[in-house]
Amino acid sequence: MKLFYYYKIALLNEWLGFPVKQKALRDAIKAAFTTITYRFPISAPKDTLISLRILKLLLVTRFKKINYECHNTGHVAIFDVSKSGSALRRNYIKRLSGEDASVFISRDDLMGSPRVVYSILFLILLLVIFPFVVLISVFSKDKLKYPFHLLNAIEAFNLLWILRKHQIKKLHFFCIYESDANILAYALMKNGIEVNKIPSEVPMQFLNRTVVADTLSFCFRYQEEEFKLYNSTMHVGKIQHWIPEGSFKLEAIYNTLSRETVENTIGFYSSGMWLRSEIDTMDLVNADEYEKELLQCLVEFITLNTEYKLIIFLHPLEKRNIDKAKQYYQGFSVPFEFADISIQNSELFKSADVVVSLYSTLAFERIFWGFKTIIYPLGQTDFPISNSVFCNTCAKTKQDLFSKLKLALETDTNVYFENNGIANYRYLNYNCFNQSAA
Repeated sequence: MKLFYYYKIALLNEWLGFPVKQKALRDAIKAAFTTITYRFPISAPKDTLISLRILKLLLVTRFKKINYECHNTGHVAIFDVSKSGSALRRNYIKRLSGEDASVFISRDDLMGSPRVVYSILFLILLLVIFPFVVLISVFSKDKLKYPFHLLNAIEAFNLLWILRKHQIKKLHFFCIYESDANILAYALMKNGIEVNKIPSEVPMQFLNRTVVADTLSFCFRYQEEEFKLYNSTMHVGKIQHWIPEGSFKLEAIYNTLSRETVENTIGFYSSGMWLRSEIDTMDLVNADEYEKELLQCLVEFITLNTEYKLIIFLHPLEKRNIDKAKQYYQGFSVPFEFADISIQNSELFKSADVVVSLYSTLAFERIFWGFKTIIYPLGQTDFPISNSVFCNTCAKTKQDLFSKLKLALETDTNVYFENNGIANYRYLNYNCFNQSAA
């Protein structure tokens, strides 16, 4: 199984500067060791004991049975971050590609071992090499990357073992934002697996400036412009336009020409950055301060324009900590109301006429479904791309935000999309929805 070879080359390249001729592999290695991971706290690279924590994780799961979903016989599989999205993902792939995925594998499924003999072999391997990994980790500036690379290599072995067991020829790869997504894809492709990556609808510039895949399926129109901008690190054979990942569950609600919203309302999509900062999961530098600044701008706008009402759409993390969230938002001196926390925000697009967001995933999904949206990407100097039509819906300064917000509130929805040059970003330009829902 020619898989550990690529992870070994990656380790030697990062640690000792071992030369790598293939540019796709070089870029994949660079991404693996420089991109953040959401699987550990943001402070994990500074944790002196992180290598021991990963060793403990590997040891306690060595004899755990791998438990993935197998639905029928076929040659197509789906790989995602968790099991919770299985039905949604399978329907998404079926509707857009026509393929029935016979196997669904999550990251969680890879924390184990396919056979007892492999468990024993990996235990011997850990006993031999992990002391060196711990030593290197302790004296490294980034203490996470080397033990995490070993964890990723073992999970890659398990994934390929599952794919081969079921004679899988094609893998639809979600969760491509993870740091090992490109070296994993490279290794799978070299082992005869066709890889289609689905990047979600958020801008690729945040975590996906490098992509290795046979096919890249865009989930938002703007991503094609990013693909062209980062072309030198896009090792992709084919591109195609798909839609936001959660679109089909919203089809019955929004696949209609009506875009009636509550008049004189401004929505704020929270990403819960203030709370993420407290629990050490904030992924973008100073994002909590930027999000607070955005909300303060909206408070000021409402104070100057009292005919408008502010509605705050809480992040799921905030909804799970509702008392703490209420206490936090009470510190903002302007009347507001919370959107219904019992309903997913994606089902409440009609509850606000215009929504403003830092760069929430919901904002891009809302644009796709044809609702007026403004993005205020504080702290992002290279987003959106200069001269892109998407600049028309993004504010760069407070005065620019106020101007765009006032204009959006006074403009018909269809006119808003036409005037800003993003009419083709909407669902109406994709032939993938049931006509009966329209």
